[in-house]
Amino acid sequence: MKNKILLSAQMIILIFVSCSWCKGQCALHINYDTAGNRVYRGNGCDPTCSLLVTNTNDDGAGSLRKAIACAAEGDTILFSPALIGQFIILTNGAVNVNKSINILQNGISIIKVKADGLGPVLEFVSGQSKLRHTYLFGSNEVGKDGRALINRDDLTLENVHLYDAEHLVGSGSTITNYGNLMIEGNTKVIVQATF
Repeated sequence: MKNKILLSAQMIILIFVSCSWCKGQCALHINYDTAGNRVYRGNGCDPTCSLLVTNTNDDGAGSLRKAIACAAEGDTILFSPALIGQFIILTNGAVNVNKSINILQNGISIIKVKADGLGPVLEFVSGQSKLRHTYLFGSNEVGKDGRALINRDDLTLENVHLYDAEHLVGSGSTITNYGNLMIEGNTKVIVQATF
């Protein structure tokens, strides 16, 4: 009986040591804070980090905002099939993209992202990114430039639909581009009464 207990204790120690070693070997990713300053951290150590979006929440584990924050340069954001046809509703403002990433859906698994309140939906701050088969539903801010999308660097839109509300009057725009914007496929702005 004592031998069995001793063996169990040794196994627990080995597991603990192994986990401690893994945490010390986290890959270092470059991220940016809201002011555009570089922040170095090991996203591989964060158990809530994933490139797979699994829910429609605005933030937290499984959200689009979290997946983009966790992504490294050149990564592709993926979506759970359960999200197809649902709205990802952003209640905390735009999702800032400050690295080169891709959101590459196919024509039968279109993702819908909606700004609830303050827009835009996505703001590409830096990097070379591509967005494909995604529908962006802009905010209802009268006079707001870039209610659905703001681009400040290199961005390709392929088969992306950008929705704006027809009741908005006065100045403002659906898209604001300060960088290089490439339009491919059936990308278009759609004005309609309701989303």
